[in-house]
Amino acid sequence: VLMRGWAASAMLDRALPRAAARDFADTGAPVARILEAQGMIADMMRDAGVDTRLLAPARAAFARAVADGAAPLDLTAVVLPYLDPAPG
Repeated sequence: VLMRGWAASAMLDRALPRAAARDFADTGAPVARILEAQGMIADMMRDAGVDTRLLAPARAAFARAVADGAAPLDLTAVVLPYLDPAPG
């Protein structure tokens, strides 16, 4: 449903199947690196006078994932705290 509407994107096409399959093996975009990039982006936004309130919740989710041990995993691992435990 999502890929047929306004939400369709290359990132969603990449991330949604990985998250659904719980395939969080690193693919070169680990959670820790994304969190680091978000920090640099937030700094640049503040320096430019751009409001960063919308970035804060995303950064909090990635920081939580790092704190929970997902730092080396693929960025899709940011969903782990929001998933039900794996069956079985």
